[in-house]
Amino acid sequence: MTALARAAAVVRWIVGVGAATAVLLLFTLEGAPDVPADAAPTEVDLLVDEGRAIYAQRCATCHGDAGQGGQGPRLAGTVIVNYPDATDQIAIVAGGADGMPAFAETLSDDEIAAVVGFTRFGLS
Repeated sequence: MTALARAAAVVRWIVGVGAATAVLLLFTLEGAPDVPADAAPTEVDLLVDEGRAIYAQRCATCHGDAGQGGQGPRLAGTVIVNYPDATDQIAIVAGGADGMPAFAETLSDDEIAAVVGFTRFGLS
């Protein structure tokens, strides 16, 4: 399995876990659960945090600080609609397209997966 395929599998797993968790919460919780202040961050939290830092450094110039768009297209609220399969989004980030530079040479597969995760779950 190539590194990009592995990264895509991780993002798909995170999407699946997130969707399952959302459905479970919708049907079982009456309100937001109390989370202790010292609770350990989840894998998704860590992925989103790493992706946020990479996004701020590498993507915000074109896509906007909050994903609102600018030189590059709007990402906030559109990524999952435009790329329901995270593999397609990873391919765009890695290989570039339509004026967007390729990042496969400057970001690791894990960094690409993190920034894709952030754009899918950290931008509203």
